[in-house]
Amino acid sequence: MGIALQRGQIADVNKSDKDGTADCRVGDRQVRLHPTLAGIITPGDNVVVAGEVDKHDVLQAYAMNNIGKGKTARVDSTFFILVMGVAGYVGIMCGVFGLEAIGTGSLVGKVQDVFSIAGLIVAGFALRRMVVMNRASNAIDYDQIVQNAPQ
Repeated sequence: MGIALQRGQIADVNKSDKDGTADCRVGDRQVRLHPTLAGIITPGDNVVVAGEVDKHDVLQAYAMNNIGKGKTARVDSTFFILVMGVAGYVGIMCGVFGLEAIGTGSLVGKVQDVFSIAGLIVAGFALRRMVVMNRASNAIDYDQIVQNAPQ
């Protein structure tokens, strides 16, 4: 799936108490804002949001430009960088040490193989999320450049 860019006014804001996210409408689309982004909005603000559309046709926003307030916000990807590093390390190390157990049929070797595969899968998912977040941030930056360009 690609990155969707939505422009419009914030309406129907419902902030969640349990995880800090906010559900709202931007223009004609339902949008779910990350807690980082939810803190800089008020109903009626003119915004541009970028993110990924999920299977329920809700835009999961990872970057936002609040045009009325002149603020741009992005979701921090530090957590996903750490997850990717740890999972990649576990995946590679278990894979390397699991090579010793090939052909022995030991339980430890099989557990290392499972951890190796699981670690690399988690690292792949974290990398994908980081790429999506970076693309959303770049879409917001590009939109600002286009809007501020001389005609």
